[in-house]
Amino acid sequence: MEVVQISRTKYFLIILLIVAIATSGCGIFFPDFDDIENGDPGGIENGDPDEDRNNGEKDPSSHAQEALNLALTQLGRPYQWGSRGPNSFDCSGLIVWAYRNTIPGLMFQYDRYLVPDANMDSLWRYNVKRLSLGEIQPGDIIFITSSTSRVTHGGMFIRWLSVNEMEIVHSSSAMGGVVIEAWPVRGLKRGQWFHGAGQLIVRTSTAHWWFW
Repeated sequence: MEVVQISRTKYFLIILLIVAIATSGCGIFFPDFDDIENGDPGGIENGDPDEDRNNGEKDPSSHAQEALNLALTQLGRPYQWGSRGPNSFDCSGLIVWAYRNTIPGLMFQYDRYLVPDANMDSLWRYNVKRLSLGEIQPGDIIFITSSTSRVTHGGMFIRWLSVNEMEIVHSSSAMGGVVIEAWPVRGLKRGQWFHGAGQLIVRTSTAHWWFW
């Protein structure tokens, strides 16, 4: 396999990028990210065909249930901001851990890079096919926020409890760790609201992190 050569300066910038993602926990601010809606899932429910970005990659739906099963084995693990497991997790850490232990070599897009980690905001922006409510399957990623400028929290879908309420597994600072919890599709819960749902886009690489 051909490995793309990266200059020392670019390599240093990539390392800084990875550190920033790894320490950002459940959310990090992107000043130029202006396409997150104002907490109303209405713009997401019908789906957006322009957001279908699998680009011929393997359909990740077969991995979602397995990733969910792994996440459920971590119930009761404590919440720790920035933690990626296996002894503690923050919200994105649980999702990344579950999927990376399901899909060997899984990488995440961040701007023009492939990196081994992601926070909730970059998962939403670069790494999912956005789903209508009717398309959500067990293990798909649920995005929650308390901000109009970024996604700040998330979990993994388990099942529908009613037309307006879903059950998710997530690592919650408010609940102190990894829990199963009901979450409304509309309205506020602890000052946060459902923002959208996505199916993970599977990208793998055995090479160094690279530009394209």
